[in-house]
Amino acid sequence: MARNGIFSVLPTEICYSITSYLDPEDAAAFARCSRYCYSVAFQSRFRGIKLHDDNYKRFLKTFTGTGWLAPLKCHIRSMSLTMFTLDTLRDLHSAASVFPNLQSFKFTIFSYSIFSRNVYSAIFQILSTLPFYDNINNIAVIWTGIEEEWYSDIDIYRLLPDPEKPAGGLYEWMMRQLPRAQELLGPCLTRDEFSENMRRLQLPKSLQSFRMAMEPDDYMHLLPILSSTSIQTLYIQRAPFPFITGFSFPTIRHLTLSMNSTLICYQQGFQILKYQFPNLDSLTVTKARWEQSVSYMFWFPEFPEITHLDIPWPGSQPHKCRINALEHFISPMLHEENRRDLEKCTFRGRTCSITGPRDVVATCTISKKEIVEQEFTQQIWEFYWEGDIDFDQMENDWLAWEDLEPQEDFDSDYVASEDEGPRPGASSGLFPGNDDGESSEDAESDFSGDSEYPDTGDELYPIDTEDEMSGVEDFDGM
Repeated sequence: MARNGIFSVLPTEICYSITSYLDPEDAAAFARCSRYCYSVAFQSRFRGIKLHDDNYKRFLKTFTGTGWLAPLKCHIRSMSLTMFTLDTLRDLHSAASVFPNLQSFKFTIFSYSIFSRNVYSAIFQILSTLPFYDNINNIAVIWTGIEEEWYSDIDIYRLLPDPEKPAGGLYEWMMRQLPRAQELLGPCLTRDEFSENMRRLQLPKSLQSFRMAMEPDDYMHLLPILSSTSIQTLYIQRAPFPFITGFSFPTIRHLTLSMNSTLICYQQGFQILKYQFPNLDSLTVTKARWEQSVSYMFWFPEFPEITHLDIPWPGSQPHKCRINALEHFISPMLHEENRRDLEKCTFRGRTCSITGPRDVVATCTISKKEIVEQEFTQQIWEFYWEGDIDFDQMENDWLAWEDLEPQEDFDSDYVASEDEGPRPGASSGLFPGNDDGESSEDAESDFSGDSEYPDTGDELYPIDTEDEMSGVEDFDGM
């Protein structure tokens, strides 16, 4: 009893309940006391793991066989796998099989764009062989494609005489770098072959959320959703606008479209969405801005059931579109003939100050109020605003930035070389982002060790966990 104190005599379930009330810092400190304390706190601290293809085999050993984390593998609910080499796909089944209660997968892939269709098909082919496949409720496939023309191997291929080029073309030439994945990926899929594969694909029966970031002009990746009756949340990164496709998704209730850079958002595009997603409860549009012709009177398409909107700020300078203008902007959406109960509308924009660009977010909560006047009752809309609504300060910051900009000429003679590429923010104005359409925050999240699921606890991260494990061993001499 001396080693673990009262925890050694309490039932394990009660110990779990006690540690669930600890804040993250206290839970981490408690976990360092001993291996027993680490195992007790594990369930409240971690819900998933983040793996990289350069260390996943070594890390998984702690959860298999006689590994000291093996008894805790049943608590792992999610897996995030970052792949820089497609050979890792060969081990996906064995890695996922270690954790029998997995319900969520996120794949972040850095590879040549020419492999995207084959890899997408292979991922679902592997997942479908897992015994718990139908229990999966969340899948994300984030393809961070590498443009082939950036690599010298491609230049070498193009310089080869035609008789020396492989019969399979560029795909076969690049596949020689992936000896272990050749059998799994197979020959290059044509558009028709890929479309047929997607039509035959059966998604997990419990799947509720699907996120994808693939080639923006290839909608074949969405075909499996057409036959699914359980998916309600769809998140599409690098989506073109308008989102043109002949498909209709009546089961989707929550839609997020992250635009393919700073593409212009215009009213006709939403008219198309009305037919593609007729039953939306919430709609989020990010990394976009309204075209200049959009006035403050915005006639939103009739989504009878929509309650939450998250859309770009009208205009490129938020301080020029203040609360009165924003309320005027959304007022047509509240017309009784539209039969919608819009509860909340969030506007997101970008402003500047002397410290640099910053995001601004203003959220409006909408409610109805009845006013009784003599013989009749009148209903009016009430707006409650929160967030970045100090427009005077916002305007002052903007003017200070404009005054400062002409004076900052110390780098005016600097010219970036071709190897360095464009300077940060040079091509995106007030809506900076990297070339794959993700913000820097999104792009770095997989490497930060922070949680992807802040409501449920930290994700177990190999490097941090190894440090904690070594600390535990040094402490109690085990």
